[in-house]
Amino acid sequence: MVTPKVTTKQGLPAVIFDMDDFMVKLAIDCKYTLVGKFTNTMPKIKLIRKSFIKKTQLTGKVNIAQYKARHVYIDLENELDFITVWTKQRMSIEGKLIRIHTWTPNFRLKEETPIVPVWVLLPDLPWHCYKKQFVSALLSPIGKVLYLDTTSIQKTRASMAKEKIQLDLTKERPPHVWLGLDEEDLTNGRWQAIEYEDVPDYCKYCRHQGHTIQDYNNKIRDEEYRKKRELEDEKKNKNKGEQIQKQNANKQNKAKDKKEYHYPTNRNFTNQQQADQKQEEGWKTQKRKHNKQQEDKVQKTV
Repeated sequence: MVTPKVTTKQGLPAVIFDMDDFMVKLAIDCKYTLVGKFTNTMPKIKLIRKSFIKKTQLTGKVNIAQYKARHVYIDLENELDFITVWTKQRMSIEGKLIRIHTWTPNFRLKEETPIVPVWVLLPDLPWHCYKKQFVSALLSPIGKVLYLDTTSIQKTRASMAKEKIQLDLTKERPPHVWLGLDEEDLTNGRWQAIEYEDVPDYCKYCRHQGHTIQDYNNKIRDEEYRKKRELEDEKKNKNKGEQIQKQNANKQNKAKDKKEYHYPTNRNFTNQQQADQKQEEGWKTQKRKHNKQQEDKVQKTV
């Protein structure tokens, strides 16, 4: 192991390790380690260990350690047990569903590994090539071959060879591979078709299995569209409310003005007419009296 370098980062101590030491040499003891993730609550660790051993029937020892609230590390002793457990992908422990992932040195709690076991078919593979050694070499650009299925090993199905491989979901999956027979003449050989069965989706954005980044983008787009519609509806409702308030205010002002201005009713108008007539008759009576008094004065003078 290379001696790490001690330095500082942002005023705090920093220790720089060799990349190969961290990713390869130190990780060699964990090459048969898996990560179990419970979908909901996790049973007690003692029950998990007991139930796990009963369900898997391992050939070697196993160590299970709890990590956080819903995760466990599963350290297996050999490759056979590792492949047996990993290819199950999911199990039921004490009535709780647990998903099985392979461990990597870059494992993070909030992410899921893109490395998964997948069935691959090789249609019309030459009959003499139904051997793990040959198939492993042929599929090496795509992933590590874990094992061949029983019909391929026993050669009871001639139409295709079927093998479980370790596949990285973040990489391209070629539909063909060139089966060449001459390094100097690449025209000598044939194209071998490759078919993939039940490949799970993987989102490169949130790094979780079960959906693609396109689904994630669609979800974000739909969420943004929903929020936009809500804002537009809220704005419309606000404008509508303000308009209604304005109309109500105008109605109230008109009613107030109408209340303050007393329009004469028929009854009030009749009473006013009678009063005016009475006043006019009084003037006429006074005028007649005045005229009579003047006439009497003139007669007396004569």
